[in-house]
Amino acid sequence: RIWAATSKPLPEDLAEVVQRSGLSAEHTRLASSESDSRSHVSRDEPRRTTSSSNHPLTPAFETFSISGFAKRNQGVAEVPAHEMELIVAVMQHGTPRDRRLRATIATTNILPDSKANRQAATAAGLLGVLVEILEDHSEGNKRLSRLAVACLSNLSAEPSVKDMIAKSGVIPHVTRHLVPSGSKEGRAASAHAAATLWSLCIDHAHIKRKIAAEGNTISTLMQLILSSDSAIRTQACGCVGELCVGEDVALKDELFKLGAVPLFIASLNQMDHELQHLASVAVCNICANNARNKGAARHFGAMEAFCRLIKDAQKIDHVRDAAAGGLYNLVSKEDRKMIEESGVMELLKQYPGPHHRLIERRLL
Repeated sequence: RIWAATSKPLPEDLAEVVQRSGLSAEHTRLASSESDSRSHVSRDEPRRTTSSSNHPLTPAFETFSISGFAKRNQGVAEVPAHEMELIVAVMQHGTPRDRRLRATIATTNILPDSKANRQAATAAGLLGVLVEILEDHSEGNKRLSRLAVACLSNLSAEPSVKDMIAKSGVIPHVTRHLVPSGSKEGRAASAHAAATLWSLCIDHAHIKRKIAAEGNTISTLMQLILSSDSAIRTQACGCVGELCVGEDVALKDELFKLGAVPLFIASLNQMDHELQHLASVAVCNICANNARNKGAARHFGAMEAFCRLIKDAQKIDHVRDAAAGGLYNLVSKEDRKMIEESGVMELLKQYPGPHHRLIERRLL
């Protein structure tokens, strides 16, 4: 599986800029993912939050030190449950508003590398708080909403929470952050939104269908693959490529009609190794067990593009191997002369892995 890049831990000084996130100097974060199992929770179940002015945590969260929480729990695999409840309470009720922003950043940063923290945050009502934040489309809530998308992206890495997220009704509020350009904060939120959708899709075919049915989400994601922002285009390409995984013929047909095949192949020729890698995987996925898409990929030059990429990126293992996998999915014995003349078979012999042997078998 291919995942979004893992977030860096929160700096000791919350005002320190994490340049990669594109967020402001005061409020910064980048999303990530990872995965393993799932559970099912009904949309009708009440959200667990730390809400209500009568909540027993109220006095404690009003004085709770966010910077202290961040320092104590940087790199900690399991944040104490009472601290998790307090930080989630600050996200929802903190005043002044800056405390809610800082609490959201701190919570985002404890989620990526810890399954225990994602599960504890869910038990503390984090999902309900994030949904509440994202449902507020007001101008005054814009910054907090963007940070909430980053936090949800990290939470969505937890398989046991994916169904809960999908049933919470939050997906349309995430997709509204999919924008190709704008401020640094807006572009960062766009990348986080695409990363969230990508993470939700992995190993969950029913969530793929839900995302695909959400307005113009697929066409918007495809537009984002053309973005000048590297984080946006790679997360969008990863998400659309993940939609192609599996045997959902109707979904592959929709992607075909929207022009996904030539878009992926054009991405193979971009000077962005991560995009080349993801586009190679996407071509492989959309063509798998689909004769029409294979024919379209060949028509738009995928064979030649893969051969060029294998040679140009021969020292970059994950790009070379993904391109070789894509070539294997398309090649047949009629291509033997072209493949031999390209020189890629001799090149692939030099590297470990099954690609040379598998492609050779199809050429016989």
